[in-house]
Amino acid sequence: MANTLTPIIDKLIARGLNVLRENAVMPRLVNSTYSTVARDRGDTITVPVAADITAAAVSPSNTLAAAGDTVLTSKTISLDQWQHAGFFLTDQQITQLDVDSMNTLQGDEAVRSLANNVDSYILGLYTGIYSQTGTAATTPFATTLNDWTSGARSKLNNFKALMDGRAVVLDADAEGNAIGNRGLQDASWRGTTEGIVTGDIGYALGASWHLDQNIPTHTNSNGTPTGWLVNSTGSTAGDTTIAVDTGSNNPVAGDIFTVAASTQQFVVASFAGSTITFQPALTVALANNSAITFAAAHVVNVAFQQNAFGFAMAPIMDASLNSDSMRQVTDEKTGLTMRLEVSRQEKQWKFDYDILYGATLLRPEAACRILG
Repeated sequence: MANTLTPIIDKLIARGLNVLRENAVMPRLVNSTYSTVARDRGDTITVPVAADITAAAVSPSNTLAAAGDTVLTSKTISLDQWQHAGFFLTDQQITQLDVDSMNTLQGDEAVRSLANNVDSYILGLYTGIYSQTGTAATTPFATTLNDWTSGARSKLNNFKALMDGRAVVLDADAEGNAIGNRGLQDASWRGTTEGIVTGDIGYALGASWHLDQNIPTHTNSNGTPTGWLVNSTGSTAGDTTIAVDTGSNNPVAGDIFTVAASTQQFVVASFAGSTITFQPALTVALANNSAITFAAAHVVNVAFQQNAFGFAMAPIMDASLNSDSMRQVTDEKTGLTMRLEVSRQEKQWKFDYDILYGATLLRPEAACRILG
């Protein structure tokens, strides 16, 4: 087995890591520094979230100021996503395999399925994102780039998201519209011909732009909620729950909404009875009987600063356990880790890749949905 399969395993795992790196869009864009502390399946990584600090004027005095506490919050990344994908080769197929060129389409497809799984998992965290721009069921960027320039970008700026590490991730229709705009296509506007020559938008207007076929669509299983009103005269700034008068179609987690006379945008965390739990907390009280407007079903294109999401990928085994039938490699640049295991099953060989990872939405204020 060693003489026959070892070269194949080495080639497959090296090629597979390249395919994983090229096809997993989101792990390359989010904060993945937590992979350095990731260890075993089931582990959790506690990520501190800094509290806001307000500067104050210096006022010299012989009286000691009262001691204060810095209140820190944290989020948790759980390494609970263990996924695998594999393919089979017969003895004859192995002998006919071109090891030098490693032309194995099934191997590439297996790894792409893992890349899609990681991508979809991170994108699925959109249900905690409350900022929105654009119009539901209308593909953005058809005529202008306003859904980024004065939309999502402005929201990131208002929430003081860092300027570097920003990305715009779009489905095929939105990306097709975007690349047709002069601001992303014309060298006289963006200072380079790269977009029109390669068909890849790249970095422009303060963000890197990416096509991702795994962009999700948000739908409400009950239909779009309509006719809902605030039913409270006692709401105050800081609240994350509100009583409502019943409308039609109950809200579900991930629904985004606005309230009349309020400039805030909200996302439903849960709904029970006649109470909506939401994020972010109110900045001002809501008036009784204010109309609540929910967004209809929409494609969830997303713009974000990399610290909006936290991602960790862990080795599945100790590297010392690499053998003639098993290999594990870690990409030094991206932190992506993958294992390939070969076993004999039903008179043929099974090549099985697996990965272990976790992700969470760390800073929802640093992300914005671009509705499509």
